[in-house]
Amino acid sequence: MIRRRSFVLCCALLCVGATAFAADVQLDPFSLLTRGEVTDGTLALETVGDIGIRVESGYRTTAAARFGVTTSSPAVNSADADSQPSAVEFRGAELGVRRFLGTPLRVRYFTGSLDRLGSGKIFAERFGTYPIEPLYQGLWYSATGQTVFEGVHGIHGTGVAVDSGDLWDTVESYVYLYQDDRIDASTYSADFRTALVAGAFHLEFFGGATFPAAVAGRYRAGIFASLASEQGDALTTQMGITHLEPGTDEPLDPENFYFLFEPRVGFDPVFVTLTLFWHPGVYDHQPTETAGLIDVNSRIEIGDPKTAPTTAGIEGRVRIPSENDTEFAVSVGPFAQTRIDGVEIQARPLVNVLPLSWPDMFEFQLGVQAHL
Repeated sequence: MIRRRSFVLCCALLCVGATAFAADVQLDPFSLLTRGEVTDGTLALETVGDIGIRVESGYRTTAAARFGVTTSSPAVNSADADSQPSAVEFRGAELGVRRFLGTPLRVRYFTGSLDRLGSGKIFAERFGTYPIEPLYQGLWYSATGQTVFEGVHGIHGTGVAVDSGDLWDTVESYVYLYQDDRIDASTYSADFRTALVAGAFHLEFFGGATFPAAVAGRYRAGIFASLASEQGDALTTQMGITHLEPGTDEPLDPENFYFLFEPRVGFDPVFVTLTLFWHPGVYDHQPTETAGLIDVNSRIEIGDPKTAPTTAGIEGRVRIPSENDTEFAVSVGPFAQTRIDGVEIQARPLVNVLPLSWPDMFEFQLGVQAHL
């Protein structure tokens, strides 16, 4: 209840402030995903969401707050029927000023979650390109209760971010200095990243360090690269090292590599996307539940997602187990998505072919994303 009241209070303050200063209010992002799974013969629903409120006062000043929403049936949330099946979680807030002190730079003060490095989302947000981030990331492809992979690394804590702002048209550089609260109160991190656009080629690279940690600090680095044609063909990759600790017994564990490779080929009106994803053992400083797993995702889509208001097709996933997981998993199902006045709706029923478990082999997903 306290979390809900905090969410409502924060929304009200932002809206009142926006009204008082004649500011522009946007929901950015606004996405909800409902999963339905059959467990022991009972259909259990879980909804997770990502909701952001952004307020802009003219060109120079911006303020934003972001929340996570989770609503689940007791069968999914807990064995205790009296437990609270829904919650609103505060994820982050920021206040930014463009052209800081007369310079071309933008400065943001933030707390909580901020940017996702190596995700590819920066190109649509900062350069106005068509979204080119991989299909295989975010809530849609994350199992219930498991790590949500989105980019190679995320900024989280309390600190300051400075970017090049209006300095260049096709290049954007960032520096982040913050207390990294994912570890402890005495740990600080510094990260940099640069994104550039050269025609059909998009490149983002970053690096960072955390001190004090381990013997000589903790390091990370990664890149996102995409090359696309006008016909809809594209080649996208994400790769990086999520956790490097020099001076330890295993400074570079192979499980701490992040690797995603996604080619997309168009035979208008049919488009085929293949995704290969290696799960890292450490992500955002935290150990993952799926270290060393390899997912192979294939998607056959009728209709160009860039231009067609409605597309449909079939999608399949093969999960190759790691040494710590002996289950080989295969799932397949049709999907359909449509766009109506800035709202994107996607539905997908799934059949878990392996491991076979009747009637728990059926599930469905319904996702809604709005750009308001």
